Amino acid sequence: MRYPQEYLEIEEKAEYKSEYFRGQMWPLGGEPYGMAGGRPEHNLIAMNVTGELRSALKGKCLVFNSDQRIRVSTEGLYTYADGSVVGRKPAYAEKYTLANPRAILEVLSTLIRQLSCHLAPVWRLPPTISNCCADHLQGDKR
Repeated sequence: MRYPQEYLEIEEKAEYKSEYFRGQMWPLGGEPYGMAGGRPEHNLIAMNVTGELRSALKGKCLVFNSDQRIRVSTEGLYTYADGSVVGRKPAYAEKYTLANPRAILEVLSTLIRQLSCHLAPVWRLPPTISNCCADHLQGDKR
């Protein structure tokens, strides 16, 4: 089992991003394989939504892209969401880890959403966070 501090030490030295949840690095199985690249449709949706959020919230909130590590819960979820929104003053936990997001954006394909049902407890977010989800195109089989 890996502890958050161990995850953060590995993450700082790694040449790739990984996520952490309840003692395991992502993907589940505990080994740090890193995050797979998104499909073009996924990337377009994520960038379009974060761009719209940035325009709509300019001067009120900060909008981050998927390069920002977030500590979602004290139960041990560290993730790189597709986007996140924070008030004007971001608070950081461990080195560069955003600790006070107000909204988290995850772009999910239909299949991934179905397969991810076992992760439902992960997205039971604290009341200070809103969870935003968008789907890929209807015909997405991945």
